[in-house]
Amino acid sequence: MTKQSIHEVVAVFDDVEALEGAIRDLEKQGFARTDFTLLVNEHIAEKKFGQRYRRVEEMEDKPNAPRETFFAWAARQHEELGLVPALMFGGAVSALAVGVATMLPFLIAAGSGGLAGAALQRWIRSHHAAELRHQLERGGLLLWVNIRDREAEHRAATVLKAHGARHVHAHELAPGLPAGAGVSGTK
Repeated sequence: MTKQSIHEVVAVFDDVEALEGAIRDLEKQGFARTDFTLLVNEHIAEKKFGQRYRRVEEMEDKPNAPRETFFAWAARQHEELGLVPALMFGGAVSALAVGVATMLPFLIAAGSGGLAGAALQRWIRSHHAAELRHQLERGGLLLWVNIRDREAEHRAATVLKAHGARHVHAHELAPGLPAGAGVSGTK
């Protein structure tokens, strides 16, 4: 390993739970969340980076693969799924204010706010599931783990394989490339 190069362990997962479990275990092994990047879904890759891919395998060893940090990926999931409870809570609070005058408007408003929130939650989960399903159809969820030495490489590969990752291998990116080349911290 040369000091100027970027060293990563690459892995492909077939489900979100295995990916998240591997990241939790890697964190327990001393890796930071900033060490993880994921391939963005095809639609974001094309829209933001002008890149299109048919299979994730095409992107595994490309230094300019369109990525997002694990923070951004997790935040996007949280925002999409966290928006609904906030809307439902807001609807309930509004309904409570209206209900001070009389109980009937409160019940109607709370019921309709809850139904609207539940419908929105189902739509967001369905949309998110469709995005994940689309990416899985392209070959899986691609994860890169930044490593500092051979010992970290071994620990990362062991954890990733234990969580069912495929295509687990290390690679070295050419000197001069910025760390996290192609990384997007935005949605």
